[in-house]
Amino acid sequence: MKTSILSIFIFAVLATCQSKNTYTIHGCFKDEPAEEWIYLEKFDFEEDHQHDSALIKKGRFEFTGTIQLPEVFEIRYNPRANGTNLPIFLEPGKFEVIIDPDDLELGSFIKGGTLNEEYKKILMLKSKNKEKFTPFDDDPENYLTNYALAAKLNQEFNDYCSTYIQSNPGSPISIYLLKNNFSMLPLEEQGNLITQYTSEVHHMDLYKKYKTEYDNQVNLVNRTPAYIISKNSIRSFEIDFSKSTILQTLIDQNPGKPMFIDIWGTWCGPCIASFPRMKELGETLGYENIQFVYLCARSIEDKWKDMIVDENLIGQHYLLGNKQLERLTGQLGKSILSYPTYLIINKEGKVCLKPPRPQSEKIEDLLLSLI
Repeated sequence: MKTSILSIFIFAVLATCQSKNTYTIHGCFKDEPAEEWIYLEKFDFEEDHQHDSALIKKGRFEFTGTIQLPEVFEIRYNPRANGTNLPIFLEPGKFEVIIDPDDLELGSFIKGGTLNEEYKKILMLKSKNKEKFTPFDDDPENYLTNYALAAKLNQEFNDYCSTYIQSNPGSPISIYLLKNNFSMLPLEEQGNLITQYTSEVHHMDLYKKYKTEYDNQVNLVNRTPAYIISKNSIRSFEIDFSKSTILQTLIDQNPGKPMFIDIWGTWCGPCIASFPRMKELGETLGYENIQFVYLCARSIEDKWKDMIVDENLIGQHYLLGNKQLERLTGQLGKSILSYPTYLIINKEGKVCLKPPRPQSEKIEDLLLSLI
């Protein structure tokens, strides 16, 4: 009898604790939805992130779950069409969401939770900036004007976010705002930001991600991990980029041999999608004739090594820290504006900054002409 009473008591306590940590999201659409499903995913940039899905019935949907401490999630609806997600700061409680399929981030509405109410102020600034901006057109004069305005508005928004982070070091919103430009910041600025955060947010996956990213960059200040992958083996080797420019060091490393250089990141989908074509080119042209060089940037060392081994990318591999990437960018000017970026260096050491991409029909003939 006592055992039964104790079991009932424990069950009641657990049920009470669970109910205190429960969240419910009731949602609907401004217009008739075109998709059957909507998704709720933790914002952590990882493939194995926590996620949930809900069936849309008569324009409505619902998510329920438990959460111990505030975390950043995103509501995703038809991501292939609109390319944006709706951030939502989850904590125990009830939330109401109205989805705007045409403008998921700025047109949707979230009610519930103090963090979401606070984040509305930031979205309001972003929305005002969007209203000031005119889409690019083919007129060169308008293009330059719009480009300058876009750069100015983007800098104003980043400055606002930096001020918010410094004023709210214990807020999950501050962690989320790091996504705007954390990886692009100089190492010292990254350290200044990451050390400001208080223990209230150290549990968050996003904080752990950025802390890991910063620690990784610190570890790369005075070293460059480098590997050579051949058909049957992988071996590490020493490289010193401090005595000359990055490209000149690579030329000295591969005297008299043309190079096809791929500047990429482990987080870059298009970069990874190009790997099969890179391998195809290597097998067609002969790895003994052209040196394939992979310069990886803004990436965690362990993930980088696992990826190049799993992909079996034959060639030379270098992991550049942010400081080395700054040096390379300084040498190439505005050539590195996106990832992936490709370079070709001929036998004489002359650099071609904008060769055809691996998928182009022209690239094979161009590389063949260098042999």
